[in-house]
Amino acid sequence: MNSFGYKTAEQYKINELEEKLFATERLKDDELFAELAGRKTELSGASKHGKQISALSSIHNIKKTAAQFYVLYLTNQFIFRGVNVRASELITRGFEIRDGDERGVKLCTELIDRSGGPDLFWRLNVSTDVAGDGWLEKVLSKDKKHFFKLEHIHPATFTYKTDINNNIIVNSMGNPVSCVQIVPDKEGIDKTIDVPIDRVEHLKYITIGDELTGTSAIQPVYNTAVRLMNMENAAANAAVKTANPLWIGQSDSKSPRDLFNWNKILGRISSREQIMLPAGMTLDMKSPGQQNFNEYADYFLNAVVAALGVPRPILLGASEGSNRANSIVLSKHFYSIIRSNQQYQSLFFNNIFKQYGELAGFTPPKLYFNDVAENAESNFKSAIELFNAGIINQQEARMMIGLEKLDMTLEKSIKNSDKKAWHPAKPGSPEGSQSGNKATQKLDPSVKSVR
Repeated sequence: MNSFGYKTAEQYKINELEEKLFATERLKDDELFAELAGRKTELSGASKHGKQISALSSIHNIKKTAAQFYVLYLTNQFIFRGVNVRASELITRGFEIRDGDERGVKLCTELIDRSGGPDLFWRLNVSTDVAGDGWLEKVLSKDKKHFFKLEHIHPATFTYKTDINNNIIVNSMGNPVSCVQIVPDKEGIDKTIDVPIDRVEHLKYITIGDELTGTSAIQPVYNTAVRLMNMENAAANAAVKTANPLWIGQSDSKSPRDLFNWNKILGRISSREQIMLPAGMTLDMKSPGQQNFNEYADYFLNAVVAALGVPRPILLGASEGSNRANSIVLSKHFYSIIRSNQQYQSLFFNNIFKQYGELAGFTPPKLYFNDVAENAESNFKSAIELFNAGIINQQEARMMIGLEKLDMTLEKSIKNSDKKAWHPAKPGSPEGSQSGNKATQKLDPSVKSVR
């Protein structure tokens, strides 16, 4: 190198020769290694088969619309309760707005209060669960220096603006450029209006990859729930027909007058009445009979539980099995889902607070939901109190504090093994039996306890 620290032309040539020499030696080593320890097997067809990808241009045929999800929410009792329970659990422990400066906390707290308080989070959660997307409009004050209120937008009437092929219109960065809403005009005819994208805030829980819109929590169970409702309707009709069966009479008479009279008579009979039929006439009853709808209903209910993550005792509002203990164990998994949704909503509202701070000139605070999980110490005390009061048994108490169930079969097996070891078989007494032990001990002077 020269005095300035740069390489000379001669030094570059030396380095180039050194690199070629190193590469040559490395190639020889690789060839030798391959010759000595080369693979004797071939790559399988599965390993060389590339993963098939698609443009997903037809995926919209699988996804249902927000309006369809909305109708299902209103008409299916399990979906309705499951979605509402998730929203209620989200706000049941309350929330706090803190950090930031004093003015920011005050203004943001007032904004949430004007927008409905806890109901704001409850309704937003329901909308996002049902439709996959939750939308709020940031309503400005007259001076346009404050967010006056956060207004809900019905997700079935609102979305990003699309082209004639129903593709979302995006800018060069891949972000949507505008939103649209369908509203009725004075004559009741639907019309589409453009809404600036900077006036709304978008919440979604379930997305894959670069999706711009969310997926409904009831999307996987939609078809199953619709089938359940169809079967439920069919079972109800069958029950009515079973209670009121169809009577079919066959007669040799060809007289319209006779057939009309017999029709009136047969139409008034019931299961508690008797009727005499003339020769040449037979009577038959058509009834659907007993149905097995309950078996299918239980399967469909489990499908709803799997989709929404709400434990069956909570979903049905009734205890099952070992009630409280089982409910607490299952609820731990449910709480993790609720906690995740709380984090999504916290980020959502913190972004709104940040925009509000930039507009009104304050340091934005942050929204915190109180933890939904039960306190471990209070849960431990509750388990002890319930066990001491005789309300729950030992296994239920163990489950409440997160311990595994006692294996009663194993415990019983151990006790029986101990009995057999301490009490071997003898004449008149099988192995493990303690029959006659006291009498024998009284006769045995070596037993100190009875001397």
